[in-house]
Amino acid sequence: MSLPKPIGRQKEVLYLPAQGHIAVLGTAGSGKTILAILRAAYLANRKIDHHGKTLLITFNSVLVSYLKHLQEDSIADVVVENYHKFARGYLGCRYRHVVVIDEGQDFSPEMIRSLAKAIPADGSLTFFGDVAQQIYGHRISWREAGLDIKVWEFKENYRNTQQIAKLGPEIANMPYFRGLPDIV
Repeated sequence: MSLPKPIGRQKEVLYLPAQGHIAVLGTAGSGKTILAILRAAYLANRKIDHHGKTLLITFNSVLVSYLKHLQEDSIADVVVENYHKFARGYLGCRYRHVVVIDEGQDFSPEMIRSLAKAIPADGSLTFFGDVAQQIYGHRISWREAGLDIKVWEFKENYRNTQQIAKLGPEIANMPYFRGLPDIV
């Protein structure tokens, strides 16, 4: 299956430096999942100086199945797994990059810290999440998760109707989410 080409701000995020911590926050339909697999492919690309084994990680196994379905043969150096398999010692050795996608907002601070500690100093962690889609109610800050983060926001929606797209900001502007700029 051929992955879509990144558009708009997605191109900027795709080619961000391959070192350090990056957070990409966006609404449902903004292309976080597709961009996560494209970013993983970019970080693992053997033709690029910064290439290295890349772990594309998510919270649940249903999303893992979907991502494996999207995964192209050309990105053989990308391992797609859920966090719990990682936590059981699946990595065995240190991959260079870790990409956290889509369900990142549902990771606990401890989970995020463990992922950050799994990468070497010259590696990267890219977090894809949507605070409005929190299922488990983890309200954490980047500092609490042990990350020194640069945040990118996707406000464009490439999938939903205008009515659904208008609902997202209304939810994000609720008192629960106000006044905490460092909240994941």
